[in-house]
Amino acid sequence: MPRPANDQIGDLAAATNDLYLAMRRSRSVIGQTSQTTVTIAQLALLEPLSDDNAMTVGSLAEAGGVAGPTATRMLKQLERAQVVQRCRNAADERQVLVRLTPQGISIVSSARAELRRQQVDALSKFSASERDTLTGLLMRLTAMINDQVQYSRTVDTSAPELAGPVS
Repeated sequence: MPRPANDQIGDLAAATNDLYLAMRRSRSVIGQTSQTTVTIAQLALLEPLSDDNAMTVGSLAEAGGVAGPTATRMLKQLERAQVVQRCRNAADERQVLVRLTPQGISIVSSARAELRRQQVDALSKFSASERDTLTGLLMRLTAMINDQVQYSRTVDTSAPELAGPVS
């Protein structure tokens, strides 16, 4: 007999929460050189710069999926480690652009290769059929979460609160 839907949803929610926590714990050091390490969060921030792009901090934060202040703090650390450099935009000197240094390019490249190696190692434990199924389900789950985030951003939070319950 099939289990009740609420039990299945509860188990699925618990499993996705466990996956999220495991992924957060795995945000260990990915790219390493003799003096510099890059976390997965930093790599996500640096990835848009990897094609020799220069971007503003705000654009980079949005592309990396982090808040502006978080991006600024991370970029200051990465600048001290000589992974990125800041420079004025020649077209608009009010803007500061961020770009990878030659060392940063090397670090991002090796971090990307190490991350891919770890992904291949872990995901190759699934059969081809399981990988296809998992890919489809994760893509759907990602789309649902993104839709939920978009919905919550469009909800008007400036509406006045009701004084009490609506009858």
